[in-house]
Amino acid sequence: MQGVSVTPVAVDGKGNSCLGNKESVWAGSDPKTWDNSTLCAWLATTKFAEYGEQFQKHKISGRHVLHLDCDKLASIGVEPLGDQLDLAETMQVLVSTWASNKTPVPNVFAAFFFSFGWPNFTQAEKSASKDPFTRKQEFVEELNNISLVAALLITLALPMAMSAVAEPHYGLRGAPLGVFACATFISACCFSFSLILSVVLALFVGQLSNASEIDSFFELIGDTKQVPIRLTTFSCYSLFVSLFAFICWNDKLGFIPLSDLHPFGLVACAPYLLFFPWAYWLAKGNQSMHRAKRLAWDLHAAKVERG
Repeated sequence: MQGVSVTPVAVDGKGNSCLGNKESVWAGSDPKTWDNSTLCAWLATTKFAEYGEQFQKHKISGRHVLHLDCDKLASIGVEPLGDQLDLAETMQVLVSTWASNKTPVPNVFAAFFFSFGWPNFTQAEKSASKDPFTRKQEFVEELNNISLVAALLITLALPMAMSAVAEPHYGLRGAPLGVFACATFISACCFSFSLILSVVLALFVGQLSNASEIDSFFELIGDTKQVPIRLTTFSCYSLFVSLFAFICWNDKLGFIPLSDLHPFGLVACAPYLLFFPWAYWLAKGNQSMHRAKRLAWDLHAAKVERG
């Protein structure tokens, strides 16, 4: 039975802990893929070992663990309400802890493109091991936030794209004007697609009323659920490029044009060098956010261990 060890970790005076042998959680296989015998072997290492016979009798396997609420646990013979609540939470923590420890933390360079390219950024992706209704709620909240941001930034990007060519007071000419117009137009288009997709997905998932439908929905859309956040993030980067071009090559701003920098030395470059600390701290912020989520999982697991 890969990933399961029956060596107990003594924390409650009986030689058993709540999550069992940590090696079976942190270094083992995905608990959702365990068969009945594997799950029962893990259960034997926990303080719920007395219920192993009931789990074996009812053929409870890893694919059932996220659906074991108090009523279902009572129906298979877990009688005390306290044990029902503890066992249901332990199952949730078991799966989420395994998932979180399988997710690597990106380095600073990768974190700069964190929300665009990193596969496990979204809350919906992180909650893949949670209860289906919790997952649905988090996904809808995420889509609502994305649609709000996209709607607000469309009102910034689209007028800028339309006005850049028509109004000469922007102070841009030639290639910089083309870069500015294209970047703002692409940004506005991506924001629009993100807004539309977020609204459609939120409306669709809001109609789902049972756990099996929700699980089937997330399995069906796969990585499509990450498209709105990636479109929005790409749009933000595109908008930043357009604003950077606007600052660097604008004839009517207080900054010295790039073509005239050489007589003024490094002092004249200072406004443009602000890009680098901005990018670095954005990357560090995204990286810290990822680590904070990992820490939250670890603290939750420790709380269950003590409980």
